[in-house]
Amino acid sequence: MTSFNKSSSNLNGIPNSTSNSSIASDELNEVTYKTVDKGPKKVNQYVLGEILGEGSYAKVREAIDSNSLKRVAIKIVKKRVMRKIKGAMTALKNEINIMRKLKHKNVIQLIEVIHNNEKERIYIVIEFAGAGSLQQVINSHPNKRLPLSDVWCFFTQLIEGLEYIHNQGVVQRDIKPANLMVTPDRVLKLSDFGVASELNQFSQSDECTHSHGSPAFQSPQIAMGEKQFSGFKLDIWACGVTLYLLVVGQYPFQGETVFGLYDAIARCEYDMPDWIEKDVADLIRMMLTKNENQRATIAQIKATKWFNTTQYEDRPQPNLVDRWRSFSLLPYIAKAVNSMGGGILNNRMSLQPLPNSRVSGVQFNLESKTGRNSIPPLKTGQHGGSATNMTPLGLMMMQNESNDEDYDDDSFDSYQQSRTSSLEGTPGSRKGSMIGMKDDKKKCIVQ
Repeated sequence: MTSFNKSSSNLNGIPNSTSNSSIASDELNEVTYKTVDKGPKKVNQYVLGEILGEGSYAKVREAIDSNSLKRVAIKIVKKRVMRKIKGAMTALKNEINIMRKLKHKNVIQLIEVIHNNEKERIYIVIEFAGAGSLQQVINSHPNKRLPLSDVWCFFTQLIEGLEYIHNQGVVQRDIKPANLMVTPDRVLKLSDFGVASELNQFSQSDECTHSHGSPAFQSPQIAMGEKQFSGFKLDIWACGVTLYLLVVGQYPFQGETVFGLYDAIARCEYDMPDWIEKDVADLIRMMLTKNENQRATIAQIKATKWFNTTQYEDRPQPNLVDRWRSFSLLPYIAKAVNSMGGGILNNRMSLQPLPNSRVSGVQFNLESKTGRNSIPPLKTGQHGGSATNMTPLGLMMMQNESNDEDYDDDSFDSYQQSRTSSLEGTPGSRKGSMIGMKDDKKKCIVQ
């Protein structure tokens, strides 16, 4: 943001005595520009980072919880725009209510909802999946086909998550790889319940009357215009299309127009390549059955031979993304510390040691051209850890053999080098460096 002050003069050409004294110039009408640092963007205790995705009335940003140092995603909804879309506010409330009741490892968790009436915005704080969507994983592979071991890993988790939400009386209605989020350690999570439907808890029926999902994943009942259909079998059909896409690398049904696509889906005619393993091909056929009454149930899917195979369990599964290189919030954290003199979040910061773990420090130092900025450190000895001094936003807690990747010198050094340029490129920011203990027996849990 740029502001300017313009020196003024009276009619006789003599500068006014009230002109800005900070402008040291003999020339009149000179415009002096000054860069105004707006500071970091924050919502309550969350420091906002880069935009992960953006739609017509909402955007999703990566953020970090300053209390726990946990990475989250925040969906920012503009209420002013939502009001112009018929039924949009009702759908949003429905999505929030559904997410509040879902608690499962294969479902994205809702953390909290923040309403800002002054800005007319709603902030939906959800769990952060660092590897992006399954569609992004597909796009990163040659021919957009995944190895069968990866397909099995993701598909089995999809069915586990789907079984849970169905047991909760929820029909997702828009299952597709773009709505399936993945963590770096390959945990799949169902997300985006914007068009989901919650069934009547007093009814035994799962019938639905309409669907708002993507055309390529719609069932023959939707394509043929049936007024009522099974919501659960609609989700299973979409899982079958997803499985076919993961294995083959293309959609089973295609058309030049939506009408052509729906015609192909209604006829339920698709090619099954002969190189696909028989057990996988049989499972796809079970799910992509035109008659929904004959279509496989979740129980039947889980009973198949390929679903219960153990041939992929012992294969090494490296993380999808490097946790350090995927951490895009460091420049925003540096900006937050700089803008508040290093004392940001001291009052809100809580250091809680993990069970059966040792806590040590990784200190984030800020250096200016004239000297090192002083940041009041926090001591962790009283919390059961070592006596190492830690700065609030530079704190990283280490845990013995936790559920995160090994912390080694090479990954640390490559991370430091990759982030130096982004910090130096921030207007008005100081150079950041990370100095701390390096012990490859410990784990970093900054998520």
